[in-house]
Amino acid sequence: MEKHQVVIIGAGPAGVTAAIYALRSGCEVVIIEKMMVGGQVATCSDIRNFPAIDHLDGLKWSRDTRKQVEDLGGKFIFDEVIEINAQNHELKLSSTKLGYEALVLALGAKPRKLGCPGEEKFTGKGVSYCATCDGALYKDKDVIVVGGGNTAFEDAKYLSNICKNVHMLIRKSAPRAISALQEEVTKSNNITIHYLTNLIEIKGDSVVQNAVIDTDGKQSVLPVSAVFLAIGRGPDTEMLQGIVNMDDAGYIITDAQMNTSTPGIYACGDVRVTTLRQIVTATADGALAGLAAAKYVKLKKG
Repeated sequence: MEKHQVVIIGAGPAGVTAAIYALRSGCEVVIIEKMMVGGQVATCSDIRNFPAIDHLDGLKWSRDTRKQVEDLGGKFIFDEVIEINAQNHELKLSSTKLGYEALVLALGAKPRKLGCPGEEKFTGKGVSYCATCDGALYKDKDVIVVGGGNTAFEDAKYLSNICKNVHMLIRKSAPRAISALQEEVTKSNNITIHYLTNLIEIKGDSVVQNAVIDTDGKQSVLPVSAVFLAIGRGPDTEMLQGIVNMDDAGYIITDAQMNTSTPGIYACGDVRVTTLRQIVTATADGALAGLAAAKYVKLKKG
């Protein structure tokens, strides 16, 4: 079984930044990622809150960051971690096992599910959690976006350039998105916002064909080809039970240096308890975690 100095689980902004800082500190680094480098960022086509860059393409940023890590000597393994043995410093992947000296948890978050009838049945057949990934499949079609936060408004804006009509379903009387995003969406002539509206059921035969909605107690049917769910994300930490301390929601508790309750294990980015989850905060976390992991490895060497 191969053993590595620093192993990072997750290749989002936090994970790749941790890798860069650990590599520049002289450590050998492996990043394990089950999807794509960049994480959530890779699914965003237009990011506007990153310092010094007016319009940031998430996919390009992810590609450039991967090259940067590899140029520094970092190695990516595209696989899924099935089990963590903190006592033996071992990871079980779906295809192999490997050991680590220091472990950085940059697991990010996974999309929350609505739980309405038809969601599971039509996932991948018209139900999507990623507008950037799947939007092109519904060119000139009518679609729904569920959610009232920044992600939902960003998705609606993106889809409005592809789809014929975009219906936003917001269960409250006002959205949570920042005012700049709200202004952009309201300027679009093919986006309709439905307030006080819940998605009741998703229907179709082999693919999505319509959705039953409830607006302030009155039900109706919207003929649509896709439903994009943007109702938030939650931590992907089920396998960490008993390994590190977490809060009631499953987020990992760390100190200011990204130390978890277990020596040699660090957490950074969206997966940890924090007041803000943005690219800039994730990269800041990653820098601290990478440095802390490198320091731990060097101290173990004596």
